[in-house]
Amino acid sequence: MRITKVRIFLFLQIHMKTQGQKKAQVEKIQKMLGSSVSALFVDFSGLQGGDIHMLKARLRDIGATISVVPKRLMKIVLRREGIELDPHEQFEGQAATILSQDDISGIAQAAYVFGKESERLKILGGLDIEKKEYITEEDALAIGKLPSRDALIGQVVGSIGSPLSALLHILNGRKEQLT
Repeated sequence: MRITKVRIFLFLQIHMKTQGQKKAQVEKIQKMLGSSVSALFVDFSGLQGGDIHMLKARLRDIGATISVVPKRLMKIVLRREGIELDPHEQFEGQAATILSQDDISGIAQAAYVFGKESERLKILGGLDIEKKEYITEEDALAIGKLPSRDALIGQVVGSIGSPLSALLHILNGRKEQLT
């Protein structure tokens, strides 16, 4: 019985933060949020340590970061930024926050692809920080499924170029018939 009490006490000593630590964490997150354009909330329960490192590396490649912030502290940060979103009401389970200085498409696509591969990461929703608008889970998933910006530009150029090349082919055929 005594060993259990000691273990609980040690667990609380390691995992419980003091008021000062919580204030410092809120200020740090608020600074990170202030320098970001978009945020994506994901459920990371079920990810193993190696999976988390792979996800962090992929996000780092696109200039994004992931942080696990208690929902209560995230609510405080969001409220300070003028964003009315309560993570407790909005999300179930463990939520991590992915922050990016670009629009949400890059992080949504990275999270969607990683979630598809690992089958353990779930997109919960997003946030357009500049507009202070919440992006629903369905919309964030739809954004994540879209091809990358470069792929879309390639498709547009291809769709414009294809009829032009066909027209040139026809005109060259006519030219050869006339000569």
